[in-house]
Amino acid sequence: MNRLTVRGLKTLRGSNLLQGVGQERILPLVFIILAATCICVGVLGGFWEIKLGWSGSDEINEAHYNYLLFTGSFSRQIIVNYGRFLILYYDVVVDRGSLTISVVKVPGQTLWSQRFDENFSGSVRIALNGGGVYLIVVRGRGAGGGFDLRWEVS
Repeated sequence: MNRLTVRGLKTLRGSNLLQGVGQERILPLVFIILAATCICVGVLGGFWEIKLGWSGSDEINEAHYNYLLFTGSFSRQIIVNYGRFLILYYDVVVDRGSLTISVVKVPGQTLWSQRFDENFSGSVRIALNGGGVYLIVVRGRGAGGGFDLRWEVS
């Protein structure tokens, strides 16, 4: 190794890479970066779906699921050829957050919707607007718990 190279290495060894930035400026810079990251996560968080500990099953006319954390949606499509009413039976467990159950006629007409912030069981009889495609939509917002749904067309 020649002398010039050794002298250059000794100079780099003792230098501080943050020498140009004072330590009093680092803390506000870190805070700004963290705040910007939190804002981005908050704004984009509405587009994310989280199903942590999601387990259960669904059949032709029922769905049963439990979860530790549920943010997003679950839907079941029902094709109705004839029938005047949809009877929906629900049993909802809400440990935290909220859960909303809706019945929608495609392309987007909401026939019934209910938000749950606590445990609740019940049923509802919903008038159908003729034959067509209907959706049962369950939306979770930071929800923990589960739901049992069963439905029939009469």
